[in-house]
Amino acid sequence: MRQKLIPCFLAAAVAFTGAFGASLITADPSFAAVTGDKVKVDGRVATRAEYRNNANFGGGGVSSTHNFIVQNTQLGITHDITPDLGYRILMQDSRVWGGQTTLTTNTGGTGAPAGAIGFNTVGGIHGTSFGIREGYIVVRNIVVPGLNTKIGRQKLVLGNQRILGHFDWSNVGWSFDGVRFDYASSAKTSHILGWFRMADDDCGNPTSLCQAGSGATGAKDSDFILFYNTIKSIPKHTIEPYWIWVMDERTNTGASTTSTGRLQADQQRHMLGVRVNGKPGIVDYTLEYVYQTGRQENGGQPGANRRTISAQALAANVGVSLPVPMKPRIAFEFDYATGSGQNGAATGGRTTFENFWPTNHLHYGYMDLMGWKNMMSFGPQFSVKPSANGTFKVHFWWHRLADADGHWYNAGQGRQATTRLGNSINEIGQELNIVYVHKLFGGASTVNMGYGHFFTGSYIDKSKSSSCSSCGSAGLTDNDDQDWAYIWWITKF
Repeated sequence: MRQKLIPCFLAAAVAFTGAFGASLITADPSFAAVTGDKVKVDGRVATRAEYRNNANFGGGGVSSTHNFIVQNTQLGITHDITPDLGYRILMQDSRVWGGQTTLTTNTGGTGAPAGAIGFNTVGGIHGTSFGIREGYIVVRNIVVPGLNTKIGRQKLVLGNQRILGHFDWSNVGWSFDGVRFDYASSAKTSHILGWFRMADDDCGNPTSLCQAGSGATGAKDSDFILFYNTIKSIPKHTIEPYWIWVMDERTNTGASTTSTGRLQADQQRHMLGVRVNGKPGIVDYTLEYVYQTGRQENGGQPGANRRTISAQALAANVGVSLPVPMKPRIAFEFDYATGSGQNGAATGGRTTFENFWPTNHLHYGYMDLMGWKNMMSFGPQFSVKPSANGTFKVHFWWHRLADADGHWYNAGQGRQATTRLGNSINEIGQELNIVYVHKLFGGASTVNMGYGHFFTGSYIDKSKSSSCSSCGSAGLTDNDDQDWAYIWWITKF
């Protein structure tokens, strides 16, 4: 079945281009018109120092204070051999100052964030790694003018990155291995069709001819298909409907209702979403709604504990930019994503929304204590430009659980806390963010600095209390507030 899928997908890609005719365009710079035999070298060095106290609210019996410096160094080459053929290679080194250089295979190292899609990672989102962040071939004007493809390891940055983003804040970031098709010929509409492999069971530990794979009894791979559309036919508006189909055949031995991270194995998940972005005059807004359906195995034999997926999420941001000096913007944001209580297995449902591979640092508070997963977050936002090169932001958030009996997930989509059975307290806390960004040396460098304070809510306060055996989380034993600060210097060339 899987062997037939890829040829069918490629055939569908060609059919898809003919069906939409000559009304498509893409903004991907890889597909811009070129003259051929052009070489570009680019890169960046980004260094960030961070401080955080009470980092895990006593989780594991420890209220830790974190001080560390991370550095990300990239060196890329883009070569257009002919107007229709080119390639890009981007090497990346990610490290914590004082950490040891570690070379890994492209299956991901210990502690790698789930969903890192074969990128060389060790030690989690602030870990140490060296490898290829991007390595792809670009072929333009396939069969018909304007049909382009990108084959290999690549970034996927779509919409405002709530579902698919680069996640460069993590110091490692996302990369995706696969094939992407774009078709372009006008400025009104664009379409993207892609197939990407997240895990390959037949070649999970590569040797010559990949004969040492673990799929002797049949492939158990993990893939997703993406169809993303951008429509600009309404003046000053963008409409982006999309569909993502996750096909994961790996064996899952854990309960589907107690998710510990991103996209557990053995599931078929369809994501149907639409994002609307508009700026009519001084008002701007972004609305995004996503529904997920499909099935998830709940451990055991295939089909024996199958659970129906039914999850949804909503994000809305509405702002007003005043036409006065320093361009102040006042806005309000509301975000919501469903969760599943720990008794979800009894109801036969799996309603926890899966956040996929986003840049969550851009959303839900800069302290990264919330992901788009079993949550409800809302609050006002204010920004102002005191100079042509500087931007000052102040955000305030109220954070709550959507399902009080479900777990609390952070921006990395791991569990920030495991919720006790019977918990009825939703209030996680409030968060204050203050950020200043300034461009230097004509924009070649950027200094980004910020401070955050988290005011603990009833969920954390009651977790510490021994008088309530069904409140909050048993893993949280410190209800002191949390402080966080950073300074990040990025230089590009």
